[in-house]
Amino acid sequence: MTTSNPSQKMKLFKELKLNELIASSINPRTEFEETSLNELAESIKLHGVLQPIIVRIHPVEKRKYEIVCGERRFRASKIAGAKTISTSVRELNDDEVFEIQIIENLARKDVHAMDEALAFKKMLESGKYTLDDISAKIVKPLTFVSQRLKLNDLIPELKEDFLKGEFGLGHAVLLARVSEEKQKEIFDNSKREWGNGYGTIKELKSDLDDDNLNLDEAFFDISDITLDPLAGACTACLKCSKSNSVLFPEYEENLCFDKVCFSTKTEVSKRIELNKVINENHGIILVCRYPDSKTKALISFAESFGKKVLTGWNSYEIKDNGNDAYDLENMELIKIEKRDNLNAPEISKSDPDQEIKSNILGIKQRADRALELDREKIFKRSIEELIKNDEKNPILFSTDDLTLTEKVTLCFILMGYDDESWMTEQYGVDIYEFRKDKFEIILKHFSEGMLWRIIRKFIKKELVSESILDYEKYDQPKAYIKILNEYFPKEILQFTEDQTIIAKQRIERANVRITDLENSLKIRENERELQKSQIDSSKLCKSCNRNDIDFINEFGHPAIWNEEYCLPCSLKQTDLEEN
Repeated sequence: MTTSNPSQKMKLFKELKLNELIASSINPRTEFEETSLNELAESIKLHGVLQPIIVRIHPVEKRKYEIVCGERRFRASKIAGAKTISTSVRELNDDEVFEIQIIENLARKDVHAMDEALAFKKMLESGKYTLDDISAKIVKPLTFVSQRLKLNDLIPELKEDFLKGEFGLGHAVLLARVSEEKQKEIFDNSKREWGNGYGTIKELKSDLDDDNLNLDEAFFDISDITLDPLAGACTACLKCSKSNSVLFPEYEENLCFDKVCFSTKTEVSKRIELNKVINENHGIILVCRYPDSKTKALISFAESFGKKVLTGWNSYEIKDNGNDAYDLENMELIKIEKRDNLNAPEISKSDPDQEIKSNILGIKQRADRALELDREKIFKRSIEELIKNDEKNPILFSTDDLTLTEKVTLCFILMGYDDESWMTEQYGVDIYEFRKDKFEIILKHFSEGMLWRIIRKFIKKELVSESILDYEKYDQPKAYIKILNEYFPKEILQFTEDQTIIAKQRIERANVRITDLENSLKIRENERELQKSQIDSSKLCKSCNRNDIDFINEFGHPAIWNEEYCLPCSLKQTDLEEN
């Protein structure tokens, strides 16, 4: 953004009447704390306004002046009962006013975070600044700017409580990152009699983290832009912690902060998958033991194809030699035998032995579940006592070649949905059989080439989804740029040359701007020295013993005199005489 140099334009120091001044309609500062204003008013009664406020001739009402900077001093002067105020009248265009107001307000020690949020928003909406420009201008990191901007997404009720001091900045940053529905829920809970307000930051973060959704565990492909065209791919979404590390610097996981979007993509993806299952397996049985709000939508979708879904906890039993079925709860292929084909006694409402038969069936099912729990306990104990225990598990520190099982496990861990297609096609395996017994099929067809291909696909996935960071400053992108250089040496060289040209032009513009500002400083210094040389420094304030040169050194302008007193001392003397 370029503006003319204000120091080379008209600058006039005048004592103006308060009724000649009009507050700026675009001032980023919106809140003026009453107690602080009253304290400033008391100070003004004693010492006057020591630093003139900045004004310009009003762009519409030419006989009035618009306050550019100093509205707080103006308001406090009114409270103090003053009639006039010291001003520095400048010749400024709208762009210069905007920038002065923004920077002046952001430089205050007591600036509220919401004022910063609105100021940054105005800067972006003006079209003259980028996030990088704002960061450079206020000398703050991008994370600071992004988190402040996000505060504009707080619902009105939370903004009001934030401004009233009901919760602090840490709470506000956390709340601004979640959906409006979640914000409303938290606000409502904070007002309940049994509630704990907004709680501590730790408590709030724990509550919000419970709703976080891990994209690495998502059912859908996070790079698919078709699942929700408006939201686009998760890999480029600003509500994703991994693709927006500037806003979510504290998270290493790949988390989604938009529960509605995540649910929508999951539902759409499940419908696509179910549609594929139905079309490719005409005789397949669809089952769902415990229908709930999520599976009922899938059941309705299946029924629209004329497919009946087998429901109920005792309607079927999983059998290795049973019929092909698709479980809508876990979205996986299984083998089942319908309950009416089993040797287990049929249970009907009119059966006099119904209770005994139900008990027998329940015992059998509990026994099956107990065996499942036994296996879970074995696995859990193995993790706790062996894997996490370095003394018992030296193999994890070995530098020997990987075993076959380790290589197959690595394939299993790293492979994605897109690997399933080429693997099933290359090895002649039905995709549903593959998903049902993935590990054993990988083991059966394993080759070193399979592992290398899956690893390279994984590297591509990480490259696509990784946050854009400075590869000279951060280690992770440094590793990725080396891979890219190895894959595409000519293209990376061309990209680097293109960006170097842009950088050179930007640096040249910045150097010109710096030179202009340095010249501006010299001009202002020369103006002050010229003023000093033309001033009679022998005239001293009768009260504070300061002369015009003292005022120029302290405030950049000569003193405003009222006979033998400078203006602040004159106002103080008048108050003493009146009292």
